[in-house]
Amino acid sequence: MTEAVAPGVMPDNAAPAPAEPQAPATPDKPTGEASWRDSLPEDLKESASLSKFETMEGLAKSYVNLERMLGSEKVSVPKDGDEEGWQRFYKAAGHPDSPDAYGFAKPENVPDGLEYNADLDKQLAGIMHKHGLNRNQAAGIRDAIINDILAKGALDGVESMNLQRQEYEAQLRQADESLRQEWGTAYEQRGKIAGAAINKFLSPETIAAMDAAGIANNPAIVKDMYNLGVKLSGEKGLIEADGELDSPADLDAQIADFRTKYSAALFDRSHPDHGQRTKEFTRLFERRFPAQGE
Repeated sequence: MTEAVAPGVMPDNAAPAPAEPQAPATPDKPTGEASWRDSLPEDLKESASLSKFETMEGLAKSYVNLERMLGSEKVSVPKDGDEEGWQRFYKAAGHPDSPDAYGFAKPENVPDGLEYNADLDKQLAGIMHKHGLNRNQAAGIRDAIINDILAKGALDGVESMNLQRQEYEAQLRQADESLRQEWGTAYEQRGKIAGAAINKFLSPETIAAMDAAGIANNPAIVKDMYNLGVKLSGEKGLIEADGELDSPADLDAQIADFRTKYSAALFDRSHPDHGQRTKEFTRLFERRFPAQGE
């Protein structure tokens, strides 16, 4: 009869259970990796500048590029106050031996409103040389001064002068129109008398200066010279009058005087002088109002 076995109890004669398979042992991870910097002295090995290069080849390429960038002559940036050091630095950067070496000359196209000034160009070259500029820097600054600063200033100046001239010409036209109205038919003849007074009483140098300044024909000058000439020499003493010399105000006064003096003959048809005085009054009236006499 077979003996019963309690659950979980193995009989003495039972075979042992097979062992479960075990994972192979993992070797310990090395504490550090080998690097090309390991052979360097401690102060270089720990340098942050070298830590960015993973290989010796990377360091070598970086050095070659640096050599190519710096060129054959290597000059460090000097400190403030090191005048000799700065001169070496400027020289390495292309600073010429003299201001003439910049080669400044008259530009092919001088901006409108500007005139080339060789002395100013020479002075500018001296300033740039004093402060260590190389040829490219000097040329760039000079072009900027000429084309951006001076040219703009000249253009603004030309526009301002044109505006002033236009305003002055408008004032002259207004003054001339006022003088024409004041002198009426005597305008042309009195203008000739004023010109004769200018030539008689002013020196050639003064006349030339007036012409250069554009004031010889200024209506205010013309009127003043006419009045001065008449006071000093009289109208006929300056010029042989061959036209009207009376202004509208003068003619108005003459008409009023004539009407008062010859009123009887003018308004009485039976008066013996009526015809003669009427003709004289008519001529006087036509001189005062030329358009009405046509």
